[in-house]
Amino acid sequence: MLETVAHIDSHGLPLNRYVVWIDVPDDVWGARRVLKEEDLPGGWDAIPHGMASTQVGSDWYNANQEALLELPSAIVPEESIVLINAKHKDAKRLKATTGRRIDYNMVLRTLTET
Repeated sequence: MLETVAHIDSHGLPLNRYVVWIDVPDDVWGARRVLKEEDLPGGWDAIPHGMASTQVGSDWYNANQEALLELPSAIVPEESIVLINAKHKDAKRLKATTGRRIDYNMVLRTLTET
């Protein structure tokens, strides 16, 4: 949710966000590519994103070697995000389940209005 909140603009809170669980087979998870902060080029964590992060993602996607890429969050670098390569053969093995709608509380609404 923090990744979503970080990208809120003057139009306010998004209303069409849902919690989604993704079941990843163990072998697909084990084969993921993992990039650490030291593996990334300078500027990878720029907000708004720039060419450095775009290039890393594009290179990984186009190489089509892994279904998943785990890398640090630009918002909270101590946490990870995982990208899915939809064109990788193992992507079809992932199973997504839609959960509940995300209800942003009034505290977040107040913060975005200032």
